[in-house]
Amino acid sequence: MAAGLQTRGPKGKPLVGSLFEFRRDPLGFLTGLARTYGDIAHFKLGPQDVYLFNHPDHIKDVLVTRHRNFVKSRGLELAKRFLGEGLLTSEGELHRRQRQLVQPAFHRQRINSYANVMADFGARTRERWQASMTLDVAQEMMRLTLAIVAKTLFDADVESEAQDIRKALTEVMQ
Repeated sequence: MAAGLQTRGPKGKPLVGSLFEFRRDPLGFLTGLARTYGDIAHFKLGPQDVYLFNHPDHIKDVLVTRHRNFVKSRGLELAKRFLGEGLLTSEGELHRRQRQLVQPAFHRQRINSYANVMADFGARTRERWQASMTLDVAQEMMRLTLAIVAKTLFDADVESEAQDIRKALTEVMQ
């Protein structure tokens, strides 16, 4: 963090910081920090200092302007064993080259074309659901996300394999 930057955040508990609050409700915890502390919040997860940036200018500063000053979390080091040295886990020049390779997929015109695919897969999902059925929303959203990503980025239809892919990804991430 830049010298002299004043940040505020929850004090947390000795040794664990805000770990329990974060694990109980990650999204609620982070949105609460943004609401309470504003554009930049600081908290601890165990011994690790964590900074939450909530303003687009600060996010751009970290991800674009001064990206060389920041490294990815140690948690991603573990992910390298399963994901390899890829876009999500790489740093520096390798990360820059990999970003350039995927950048065409995120061009404005390409993203606009994804809207039809997203709407189509969303409609398919809605049609599969029945009014009185109980379902796991997290599982359904993962299925939908996998189907959309596979179709838009790889032109592959993986809906029939989505359950197996979800299980494999869940095992790898645990």
